[in-house]
Amino acid sequence: NYTLIGNAEHFERIADNNSGTYMLANNIVLGAGNKTNKTISESHIPFAFSGTFNGDGKCITVFSNKNGVFSELINTSTNVSNLTVDGYIDASGLVSVGGVSGISKGNVTGCKNYAVIKGKQNIGGIIGYGAAGEVSLCENHGSINSSSWLCGGVVGYLNGGSISKSLNTGAITGSHVVGGITGRHTGAGAIDQCYNIGNIVGSYTVGGIAGDSAGSPKNISNCFNAGEIKATSSTGGGLAAGIISSSASAADSNAPHTYANCYNVGNVIMVIGDVTLLYPVYAGYKDTGA
Repeated sequence: NYTLIGNAEHFERIADNNSGTYMLANNIVLGAGNKTNKTISESHIPFAFSGTFNGDGKCITVFSNKNGVFSELINTSTNVSNLTVDGYIDASGLVSVGGVSGISKGNVTGCKNYAVIKGKQNIGGIIGYGAAGEVSLCENHGSINSSSWLCGGVVGYLNGGSISKSLNTGAITGSHVVGGITGRHTGAGAIDQCYNIGNIVGSYTVGGIAGDSAGSPKNISNCFNAGEIKATSSTGGGLAAGIISSSASAADSNAPHTYANCYNVGNVIMVIGDVTLLYPVYAGYKDTGA
């Protein structure tokens, strides 16, 4: 049985029993501010959660200088589903910031973000830092900005768990290691059936799906990019690609990374010294094949 959440006061009470089972009964607003003017007059204070939260297709509009709806999804038994997030989150100077949660070890399914989100590092439309669990059937449509690195449309930094059947249409901007789906992909989790059509901009290590993919063997499959990918660094040369900008495996040749059935149809722009290079429909690093 669900406990129904009908207003902001009901939502704040979840902190007193953060392992319960809840369903959103109405669209609600947490904090106060103006998305158009990018102002926050009262900040929502997020909290950690370990239960089940079903948004039932409704929207939480968040105004916060801390994080999105939750600060952390605590474990793999935690589930958040069918929730739409909107609003303005300006967590400048903070790490691990996301529309649904800053940090996640849980499962996030069928969630959408339209909020404008700003932060320093590990900044994502749905999750800031993914440590475990699965993100599936999720969408980011908000603009995401990192003042430092590790910035992605769906997950800022995927260090564990997986992303599947998810997409980004928002403009994603960061210093470096910036991607349409995730900024960095490490750990053993897979990225499957994801696509990006948003414009992705960073100084270097910029990719349509992932900025970089490193560490133990992993799979990226059935993904495509149609957004413009741009690396703006004029010192040392910007590195950009339609799918993955940089990839390195710590494993031996018997267990390499696998990139299969991925393609790019977006322009890739790289700045090298004083020269700007346009690679129309540039496939990027290891675009197809296993």
